[in-house]
Amino acid sequence: MLAHEGVTGFYRAYLPHQCVWIPYNGLFFTMLGQLQQAEDRAGINRSGLALGMLNTSSCAAVASWVTTPFDVIKTRVQVSGANPELFEFRGPVDCTRQLLRKEGPKALFSGATARIAFMVPNMAVFIPLYEFLKGSWNS
Repeated sequence: MLAHEGVTGFYRAYLPHQCVWIPYNGLFFTMLGQLQQAEDRAGINRSGLALGMLNTSSCAAVASWVTTPFDVIKTRVQVSGANPELFEFRGPVDCTRQLLRKEGPKALFSGATARIAFMVPNMAVFIPLYEFLKGSWNS
């Protein structure tokens, strides 16, 4: 990549990447916090690993689905340098316009199932395990 595109090739999708993960994390942690507060108000004991996994799975599924359009655009911008004939656009906005014109709105959610299938188990293990280890360390 360095020889073909130069240093800027490594950062081609930096901004679109941030447009995926900042909203994802904002949605995920906001939903998780709201869910945990609701459980606390209802008197639900949140110390169990299973409930933590269920909570994080639910939040990860929703956040993944909502941010899939950003991920689709980011991925296409990332791979545009590898195949400029197939992906002829001048950045994320042009990519979005072309995608909508040529493939329609459904294309923004292509790969949503795979993205959810990746993120749900990832977060279902990561966050509850982190909380468990944090609690073990503090006690």
